[in-house]
Amino acid sequence: MTRAGSFLWILVGLALHGSAVANTLANPDFDTGLSGWSAFGGTWSPFDLDGDPNSGSALLSGTDQLSQCVPVVPGTIPTGGASVFVPSGQSGSANVFVSVTYFQGDDCFGLGSNVQLFVNLVPLDTWTFVAASALPEVPAGFASGNFRLDFLSEQGEFEAYFDAARLRFVPEPVQILLSTLIAAGILCLRRCGTA
Repeated sequence: MTRAGSFLWILVGLALHGSAVANTLANPDFDTGLSGWSAFGGTWSPFDLDGDPNSGSALLSGTDQLSQCVPVVPGTIPTGGASVFVPSGQSGSANVFVSVTYFQGDDCFGLGSNVQLFVNLVPLDTWTFVAASALPEVPAGFASGNFRLDFLSEQGEFEAYFDAARLRFVPEPVQILLSTLIAAGILCLRRCGTA
């Protein structure tokens, strides 16, 4: 490998390391019930994304909602989401909402702005990661962000499980580097095909 190649992979390693360790959410895998989350409805379930008997997930139905307030860093780019499992055999339909709202004050009080909402209709009977995409950087003057998981049932009583919640604030140069390498085919974060 050339020096340039070695340097490239050092940069990639640093970028991935920085983005991988920065999950800002408490109890993101619901190992300890719903602790760390502000719950408006919802219950803890032993049904776990990885089948871990020592962990579980959050079970939401109707208009249940979970949220968590975290500090934010202006100039960084938020990435994240949560894994969702919607069982089949339910009547009606529902949407999954994941959102981030920024606040000027600490603890998510004061003037709120820049709601970034991403909505997904997920397939049934399989864990699906509902991810943010193309979110703008955190603007100057904002100190906290409210990360929210919503489940809105449009008809009937619908239920869904949430697990593996993630919210990272990645410095913009790292995000640009990763996006550029992925777009150029130099870096593959999923299983790559062969020519």
